[in-house]
Amino acid sequence: MKTQDQKVWEWEIRLFHWLLVLSILGAYLTTMRENLLLLHAVFGSLAAGLILFRVGWGFIGGKHGRFSAFVLSPKQIWNYFQQLLQRKPVRYLTHNPLAGIAVLFFLFLISTIVFSGLVALWGQEKIGYLAHWFPLEMGIQVAHFHHEVSELLLLLIAVHLMGVFVDTWMHRENIIRSMFNGRKKTQSPELDQEELLRGKPHFLLYACSLSLFFLLMTIQWTSPASQVQGEKVASVVAAKLYQDECGACHLDFHPSLLPSRSWEVMMDNLSDHFGEDAALAAEETQKLRDYLINNASESFRTEASYKISHSLDKKNNPLSITQAGYWQRKHHEISKEIFLHKKVRSKLNCTACHPGAGAGKFEDASISIPTF
Repeated sequence: MKTQDQKVWEWEIRLFHWLLVLSILGAYLTTMRENLLLLHAVFGSLAAGLILFRVGWGFIGGKHGRFSAFVLSPKQIWNYFQQLLQRKPVRYLTHNPLAGIAVLFFLFLISTIVFSGLVALWGQEKIGYLAHWFPLEMGIQVAHFHHEVSELLLLLIAVHLMGVFVDTWMHRENIIRSMFNGRKKTQSPELDQEELLRGKPHFLLYACSLSLFFLLMTIQWTSPASQVQGEKVASVVAAKLYQDECGACHLDFHPSLLPSRSWEVMMDNLSDHFGEDAALAAEETQKLRDYLINNASESFRTEASYKISHSLDKKNNPLSITQAGYWQRKHHEISKEIFLHKKVRSKLNCTACHPGAGAGKFEDASISIPTF
């Protein structure tokens, strides 16, 4: 019997598919550089709007795009799986039963990734208007979960691509092309194709999806420099004293870069401070000690301070931030040439790449590494 082209996928479904590909690819590529965090969040917000659209379309979209067309019973799924093993699978005009399961998994996984990413952004990075609602510890834990689920998504994408290849090979049909032109071959085309593609009014669905995208952008797209921080400044006078006395010889490293026990050791040995006599009057020494301990890594509520504190052996009292395992892991890919750059000159010049270092702000989004 002669086959004919049948319009199956509406332009909305095809646009959704390729925009989702773009959002996932963009989100993945922007993880390669930490200062692209906010752009990473843009792609995540785009994915959120797309997922909302697809879920809505699954109920009010065209015939072949609705969940009822491809979410089948367990028995039908098992029968199709057996047919696949026998290399004689029945051809479906819409998604086959296994692909239908994949669609649901994609929707669930991406939704989970988007939500966990938002919590990590608010809790760990302290970026966005809702940052103060989410504890730092929660944000860090959820960030780990976010990365793990993202890896699971990559696995599902690999399975999806394999399924496309198998379906194309077994049915001698270019599946990828159909996601561009929306057409598939069939021996019994449905008569009223336009009616099949015409669901209920979709303007509300479009508006809701776009609204979610812009809502997420609004509540997270704020300047990292103005975000919630956990500094406990003992007094403006003590902070100024620290800047004047310590900053006169070297960068006045923020107290959150070392634990309180390290500052205790340092303040107890000011007469031999890295070979120099930095002793101060008793009153000034006490002010500095209080300031440093109150803002040490255990007390300062930022991602950097938390991870520095947890990367140190509690039996040791490091006197240099470069001894912290977290610092070493974060900088191991930085070449010696960068540290010798005229704008850097030393590993101790934190502000060369972290503009907010003096205030204890080391947000990923604000990192700016000098180039040659």
